[in-house]
Amino acid sequence: MTGNQERFQQAMNEGHSAAWDQAWDKAVTYYRQALEEMPDHPKALTSLALALYEQQDYAEAMKYYRRASEVNPNDVVSLEKVAELLERTGYLAQATEVYMVVAEMYAKNREVDKAV
Repeated sequence: MTGNQERFQQAMNEGHSAAWDQAWDKAVTYYRQALEEMPDHPKALTSLALALYEQQDYAEAMKYYRRASEVNPNDVVSLEKVAELLERTGYLAQATEVYMVVAEMYAKNREVDKAV
């Protein structure tokens, strides 16, 4: 493992541990450190987004869920979280548009129950 990979893995492990303990401020710090090492790592992006969500920092959480869905276009869950956060923050028209894309993705994956 390179130094970056080791620092990334250590930060992710610390972040997961903090998240397990629901120490969201610590989790955010560690996940941000991980992203400094690997800025487009999908798991780090979604982990940071979740920690921010748990802190009720919805705008920042949405930013990282959006990035995760850009990095991994097949990541339906991150896009669904974007829709949920748009809805939660009052952007209902945008939320509807994103939910429609999510439904299409689930239907394409033959997950009809989730698409509905």
